[in-house]
This record gives sequence, C-alpha cells and structure tokens, in this order.
Amino acid sequence: MTESDGPALRCFIGAFLERESAQLLAAHLRLPEGVRRIDRSAWHVTLKFLGATPAASVADLLATVAALQACPIEVEVTGFIGMPRAVHARVVAAEVAADPRLSAWAERLATLLGPEDRQFRPHVTVARSGRPIRFPLQKLAAPVSISLQAPALYRSVLERSGARYRRVLAEEPAGDSRRMVTRESCRRLLRTDHMGDS
Repeated sequence: MTESDGPALRCFIGAFLERESAQLLAAHLRLPEGVRRIDRSAWHVTLKFLGATPAASVADLLATVAALQACPIEVEVTGFIGMPRAVHARVVAAEVAADPRLSAWAERLATLLGPEDRQFRPHVTVARSGRPIRFPLQKLAAPVSISLQAPALYRSVLERSGARYRRVLAEEPAGDSRRMVTRESCRRLLRTDHMGDS
C-alpha cells in the first residue's frame, strides 16, 4: 500500500440481522458465567473478511457488492456453538443452516476478491470469552428463522467499549437518502425487470 492509497480501513462484507430477528435470537441464547454477550446491533454473517483495506479500494469494493444483486433473505439458525472448537471456545456463535444464497454470495466474493483461508461456514458471533471455555452444542428444539439485510461493505472501528461496525457508503449528492436494499425495493426492481421483458 502506498501513501496515495490513503489510510487503511479494517473492512468486511457481511449481512446484518434485522433488529427483530436479533431480539428473537437473543431470547434463545444461554451463556455460561463470565461470557460477554455482544451488542445485538453488531450481529451479522460475515461473507468476506477483507482486513486492512486502502481507502482508494472502497469504490471497487462497493461495485463488487453491488454486482451481487443481493436482496434481504431469511435463513434458519439451528443452535449455538463454541468456536473455534467446543472444548476450547473463545466465541459463541449462532450456527446458520446451509443456505444456497449465502453460499453463492460467499463463492462469488471469493472468486472476485480471493479465497478465504478456511471453508465458508455461515454463523453469527453473539458472545466472546476472555479465556478458553467449554461450550458444547446448544441445539434448538426447532430452527429459528431470522431475517438478514442485503450484504454490504462495513468497516470496523475500535472504540473503548469495543469494535463498532459502520456501513461504508459512496459519496452521494446532498439530500440523498443513504438507504439500504429492502425487500420492497427488490420487489420493485423485479417488477421493473419483468415489465422490460414483456
């Protein structure tokens, strides 16, 4: 990275839970003493971890995310697991059932931006431990359906209270709303495409 690239941002591409879904999931979570629950507003599925990212690369990354043409989706959580291993866990995560849409997004991003060091395993990190713990699988009696926002580019900002995630947006004209892709906007897009084909 050169000086002309600008300051580096710690970035990732992910799909965040809708607020109601995070509340629903939290109601099923049972944590051992000493394990800290992460703020629900930070719960997300990481599709591609980017790490230190030159500011000059942001426009290309935003175009890559837009090329996914992704909409909000619903997925199922089957239980809570300890990671990286149940017998030596540092984090607790909600395990997301295999979903072809999530897999397709992750595979597309790996093709465009480079492969990950490990196989994609969709999950939502919900808690952290300051020391390794044993956390055997907490299987839910029935899968819980949660809503994910459309994938977007985010940056991680370190604050005293911990990491905070902020969506990275392209500069827009004054007065424009910085809206996220919603189910309704997707439906409008699909209707428009359909009309164009007729």
